[in-house]
Amino acid sequence: MAMAERNAPAIGLFNQKSLFCLFLTTSILFILSWFFVLRSTGHSHFIDHNLLPNSKLFALIDNGNSEPQSQSFNQPSITNGPVVIEEAPQENKLVDCNPNKVPLKVFMYDLPPEFHFELLDWKAEGKTIWPDIRAKVPEYPGGLNLQHSIEYWLTLDLLSSEFSDRSGARSAIRVQNSSEADVIFVPFFSSICYNRFSRVMPHQKRSKNKLLQEKLVRFLTAQEEWKRSGGRDHIILAHHPNSLLDARMKLWPAMFILADFGRYPQNIANVEKDVIAPYKHVIRNFVNDMSDFDSRPTLLYFQGAIYRKDGGFVRQELFYLLKDEKDVHFSFGSIQKDGISIASRGMHSSKFCLNIAGDTPSSNRLFDAIASHCVPVIISDDIELPYEDVLDYSEFCIFVRTSDALKERFLINLVRSIGRDKWTRMWTRLKEVEIFFEFQYPSKEGDAIQMIWQAVARKVPAVKMKIHKSRRFSSYHGPKEEEFKSVPLPSNFENDEAAKFNVSSSYASEKVSLSLYYEALCPYCANFIVNGLMKVINDNEFLSIVNMRLIPWGNTVIGNNKTWFCQHGPDECLLNTVEACAINVWSDLEMHFRFIRCIEHLHLENKHSEWQSCFGTEGLNPKLLVDCFNTGLGFSLEKRYAGETARLNPPHEYVPWVVVNNQPLLDDYQNFVAHVCRAYKGPHVPKACRSAPVKINSSLKKNSIDQVCYVSEAKK
Repeated sequence: MAMAERNAPAIGLFNQKSLFCLFLTTSILFILSWFFVLRSTGHSHFIDHNLLPNSKLFALIDNGNSEPQSQSFNQPSITNGPVVIEEAPQENKLVDCNPNKVPLKVFMYDLPPEFHFELLDWKAEGKTIWPDIRAKVPEYPGGLNLQHSIEYWLTLDLLSSEFSDRSGARSAIRVQNSSEADVIFVPFFSSICYNRFSRVMPHQKRSKNKLLQEKLVRFLTAQEEWKRSGGRDHIILAHHPNSLLDARMKLWPAMFILADFGRYPQNIANVEKDVIAPYKHVIRNFVNDMSDFDSRPTLLYFQGAIYRKDGGFVRQELFYLLKDEKDVHFSFGSIQKDGISIASRGMHSSKFCLNIAGDTPSSNRLFDAIASHCVPVIISDDIELPYEDVLDYSEFCIFVRTSDALKERFLINLVRSIGRDKWTRMWTRLKEVEIFFEFQYPSKEGDAIQMIWQAVARKVPAVKMKIHKSRRFSSYHGPKEEEFKSVPLPSNFENDEAAKFNVSSSYASEKVSLSLYYEALCPYCANFIVNGLMKVINDNEFLSIVNMRLIPWGNTVIGNNKTWFCQHGPDECLLNTVEACAINVWSDLEMHFRFIRCIEHLHLENKHSEWQSCFGTEGLNPKLLVDCFNTGLGFSLEKRYAGETARLNPPHEYVPWVVVNNQPLLDDYQNFVAHVCRAYKGPHVPKACRSAPVKINSSLKKNSIDQVCYVSEAKK
């Protein structure tokens, strides 16, 4: 008994130790089993972590048996406190917009050559569609044409991807099967088509530019690729603000590549759906730039057209604010003669270069300034910039609100306040980022071509999401319903009956005809053009419902010996012909109207003899118009206008004679907006017609009025 009592504590101790070991072992096994279960189920095979916001952090978790792949985070240090992962300090280095180096897969339509390289005067042999760019690359026309040549460079890049082995530097490759593609590329050279073929030639009823747009719409909307997505995954280029004017309203579901959104309704083109691409600069690059703050003597530089429409009015105001500053260069300029070389020297020797809104929010001067390492001063409230989702422009640009820039001495004081150190940092950054804005063939890693493709690639997930969401209820219908028969109209198309838009149909609205029969040097015609029509020429929404025409003949009389007798003398005859040529050589309404308005404005100031200054003021090339005049084409155009004016029914009694849908407005011509609004029957009612009641003089009279030039006076 005594021995038993002595051994009892030992046995109890053994049992306690055994139970503790058993409990510990079981707990460890339990924890390990859950660890392996969680690990085996924790990795998703259906989610690409690279698409998630904190992809670098997910990479650290996924690569459990390897070193972290990203160098953007410092290694965590284990201490008695919490584990902290600190973001490394940002270095001033170039952005990497495609860290995974997975090229975008692009299917490119084999459009006939008339849509692309034939527009550059390349001649296809036989059934060849594309030039052999390994042998010779067709050249793009020079001068200002180059600034909108984006489609040319992207097309060359896709063609070269089929034979060139530069996989590491490529952001896009061409694929032959559209079902494998991320996007569908439409190789229509729309900008050069507008620049070279928007004029109506004597043997044509419509311009080649309009005809090709119509063909393009018919082709695209008939393709299975378009029908599958409603066009959402298609890439269409319209970099020139006036390119694709007719087709854009029919192809709006596509992703546009544009210079800006200045001439687009918000729901036709916007920053969410579309891509902003840089202009190709025309100023020569500043190679081996060793300049510094002190070696650039000009403080602020601007050279170009000063009088512009829309947001560009600020140019004129700034000219008067800055013209007397001793170290500021602000003058007229164009590409004529040695204009590009002069501008290159000027920008290369300036610290800051003004980029002011022109006819649209963007301007090529920004990219000329970047190529010149001249710090851009951007005055354009509505500007959208290329790649701004990955590039911080405030590191190398100065932004100034228009309202601030127009305050006396605000701009000049702001620029003068920027010292050597800040300017040098921005100048250095300009030299680092200039590669992002360079167009070249063959393309190189990080240049404008690759950056544009990467910008497109960043839109692809959103495009795919929209396509996938549109298919949610497709199982309710037969197989054909999986393809898009129609897509919703933008919200600014207000007619409920047009809530669906068949992509293969024409745009529903019928435009109203608005014609002005007038003559040069009639002060009342000049006033109506400068102060009447000018009010709507800036209203793109209103212009979308009208076909506006100017007919410069007026009260001119043809004598028995075929001599022209102009009401205001030989100068009127001359300017009527000049303006007829302007309408012919610059068939776009905005272009020829601003030239004619400039001449008529000079007449109101008794300076019509200075009409040739309007070429420089409006930045237009005089050669085409001079050729039109000297070859006699202008006189042929005037004879055509004479016949049209003579056929008016009822005959015109004076000028300005304004006609809406073949009905003369007589003495109510100043109220032309109301008449257009009443005549318009389409679904897209512009704000000008909605914002105020349409007031019309119901009793149009032929009474004698003072603000006109009468036919009877011309015949005296």
